Amino acid sequence: MPKRAAATVPTAIVEQVINHPDVQQFLHPDVPGRVPLVLSSHLLDPRLSLRKFGKPVRVVPDAHLKKGLAYLRFTRFTLKQNVVTVEVRYSVEGMGGRFSFQRDGTLWRLLKAGMWET
Repeated sequence: MPKRAAATVPTAIVEQVINHPDVQQFLHPDVPGRVPLVLSSHLLDPRLSLRKFGKPVRVVPDAHLKKGLAYLRFTRFTLKQNVVTVEVRYSVEGMGGRFSFQRDGTLWRLLKAGMWET
């Protein structure tokens, strides 16, 4: 029996999350080491191709992420009917967030966003 590929967060959702104003306030591109934006490969397609702050976003396997490195990690991904919920963590800033999206034709529409500090 062939091994089924793990579900990954749709690129359009990743893009909306990294560009959401509540996430943006924690990214601090003016701080050394924050550009390019680094994403953990957990729950993501390693071939993800996005840009942030004028540079390609880097998708890095968890095994290569060092303590203290600034990276955003998608920690949860659920799909129920046509609603996706994702949770993210940006540990270097002590930030967590939850975003819900609904499929609207070929687009993902943001339903709700919530942030917290950890």
